[in-house]
Amino acid sequence: MFLVRESESVAGSYSLSMLDADVNGVHQVKHYRIRDLEDGGVYISPRLRCTDIADLIQHYSGRSATVGGLNGYSSVCSSEVNGL
Repeated sequence: MFLVRESESVAGSYSLSMLDADVNGVHQVKHYRIRDLEDGGVYISPRLRCTDIADLIQHYSGRSATVGGLNGYSSVCSSEVNGL
């Protein structure tokens, strides 16, 4: 389960909030800032750049933020980053 929302701490930015479970099965909400790229596109981890928020959500859908960590993913999004 996830929610993309306006950032409370950075005006004009968005955050990804996810319900996740730790290794003991305890549920918690985690928040990740979605950052913009200068040449278009967005990212949470600089190792994974996506063309837009929809592409980023598609990539992370069904993945656990705890198991491996969001920063543990190093594959590319389905589309190349070449603008929005």
